[in-house]
Amino acid sequence: MSEWRNRNYHRKGTMGETREKASSANGCERWERKSTQRTNSVWPKLSPQGDTNQQTGKGAKPTNRALAPLGRRFPWMLLLFCLLEAMPLRSEAHNPRPTAGDFVLPMPNGEEMVFRRVFLDKGADLFAIRIFQVGEEKGVLGEESVKVGLGGEFLEKNSHGALDWVYYLGKYEVTEGQYLAIMGPGSRSPSQKPAAGHSWFEVQEFLHRYNLWLFENAASALPKNDGVTGFLRLPTEVEWEFAARGGSTAPKELFKKKHPYAGALERFEWFSGPRSSGNKLKRAGLRKPNPLGLHDMLGNVQEMTGSLYQVEYYQGSVGGFVARGGHYLSPRSEIRVARRVEIPFYQEGRPSKDKTMGFRVMVASTIHTSPQRR
Repeated sequence: MSEWRNRNYHRKGTMGETREKASSANGCERWERKSTQRTNSVWPKLSPQGDTNQQTGKGAKPTNRALAPLGRRFPWMLLLFCLLEAMPLRSEAHNPRPTAGDFVLPMPNGEEMVFRRVFLDKGADLFAIRIFQVGEEKGVLGEESVKVGLGGEFLEKNSHGALDWVYYLGKYEVTEGQYLAIMGPGSRSPSQKPAAGHSWFEVQEFLHRYNLWLFENAASALPKNDGVTGFLRLPTEVEWEFAARGGSTAPKELFKKKHPYAGALERFEWFSGPRSSGNKLKRAGLRKPNPLGLHDMLGNVQEMTGSLYQVEYYQGSVGGFVARGGHYLSPRSEIRVARRVEIPFYQEGRPSKDKTMGFRVMVASTIHTSPQRR
């Protein structure tokens, strides 16, 4: 993985901010925004006990009554202060379930995108392949079990300290706030619900714009393969299913299950009905993650992939694109790791859109990075 240094990314923002790479106490790798502006807040700083750090004169003791005069004269300001205090930090909003090993990339408007590493556990051979079964034995048409091979994107040390091939997959489905940060310059949205209802072409434009922004503003933050900088794209359905099953971290018996979780499905996924979503879209990351630390893989919104649909995965006629997983309107019986459907690129002369369709992104690399690798 590329080494980050503060000098590699130290740009002034539009509000007098700078960004620096930092590692939080829980092991997350992220870019930290630090303000370089002076602020003259009307609010004194509060200690954990509610006292203020301001003093009215030399040697004066802190008092917790500093807000009282302002509260009496401007009650709406006191209410606003209380609301702001109750709001989660921006980093918590982008990553509601921080976990050691999270990989975080910056975005415009102070947004961030969090990824998890998916190791193949096949060593460092140049073209190492992980063989596994997609689909289900006795699956429905188009979901029958098929043996496939999966490659990695970057060479990194795994948890055992050995070099291994890995790719990065979004920890959460892309949210409305993240989508707007790229597609609506200067616009903001606090929504942490998945960005749903966009066409495949709009998602490709989102990826293109985000890639250009990263190359211009945070190229050193992206991992490298043989010195070549990575980029963002949609995962293939094979990459998606390997991660959805828990990757190389999941025990074999769990990896093969219809629901690869050690617990009740309701604790991990949103689906239709009063015991789950109540037929409403939910904020990303509220349910427990899968063994890789990925949230909402099988529910909330179904997810676009970069694969074209073929009945037998990699052979036969080619149609629209593949969507994986279920969504908040899917009955519980339709929630399964093998679920795949064909989505046409166009319907009734227009790009296809569906309120139950979202997406997550991955960090990928070029295969032939040099003549020596051909």
